[in-house]
Amino acid sequence: MITLVELEMIPVRSGFAQFRIGLSRNFNVLMDLEKQLNFLLQLD
Repeated sequence: MITLVELEMIPVRSGFAQFRIGLSRNFNVLMDLEKQLNFLLQLD
């Protein structure tokens, strides 16, 4: 019998791999946003 925890872990394992791929793609975007925010903060 499959427990509830095991059922919840199945999509988490595959989803986490997709999440890590998306995170690495979005990381460069986040770094650019952070640079823009720092620049805007320096203008004040």
